[in-house]
Amino acid sequence: MSPAPSHHHRYGALVWTHDPGVVTGTLAGPCNARDNGELPDRRCTPGGADPRVTQSDIDSTICVTGYTARVRPSESQTEAFKLAEAYPAYGIASGAPSELDHLVPLELGGSNDAANLWPEVGSLPNPKDEVENALHNAVCDGKVGLRAAQRAIAANWLTAERTLGLTATAPSPTPAPSPSPSPPPAQGGCYPKASSGNCYEPGEFCSSAEHGETGVAGDGKTIKCEPPSSGSTWRWVAV
Repeated sequence: MSPAPSHHHRYGALVWTHDPGVVTGTLAGPCNARDNGELPDRRCTPGGADPRVTQSDIDSTICVTGYTARVRPSESQTEAFKLAEAYPAYGIASGAPSELDHLVPLELGGSNDAANLWPEVGSLPNPKDEVENALHNAVCDGKVGLRAAQRAIAANWLTAERTLGLTATAPSPTPAPSPSPSPPPAQGGCYPKASSGNCYEPGEFCSSAEHGETGVAGDGKTIKCEPPSSGSTWRWVAV
């Protein structure tokens, strides 16, 4: 494939270049990766995208299976750029395990320009891949706009999902239920008891041995064996 003409346009921090299938631009150092190497130098690698991939055509470009294979440069191009420009610019020793990463991924309409390429050091696959997939799915599902996703991942892929509101929100704590009324004490908690072993309740007869005695009924109420206002039958009365 012959190199496509490179057309640079600025949109915020992104460099806009239409360059399917070919690495374009140059990378001049020194460049300093940020956050322990997880983020590129903002000046050297601000991120770049193809201006011809727009919100209106995502259903025929990035959301179509096989799109990235059509626009990705050959491995010989990316390896040559990584070793000849990216490694020296970022001060990385030859042979270090790394991936020449598209800061704005091709699946989000990223370009192949030097402004969008940086050597992401570390084992593969790297955790950024999961973020790229999540943002791609969100764009193709209509949850976020293409440009918003491009800007968020270019600014900081570590926080892109949170910036776009895609991370799960912690559920609100369930209010503690109001305390239920204490149940009546079990039969064993009342006293005195009838000869049958059951608890006394207010209004029931009490024996002569219990005259004047105070106790607890089955429902937890305090009861007392008191004489009647008339007659001779003593009864348990709630007090």
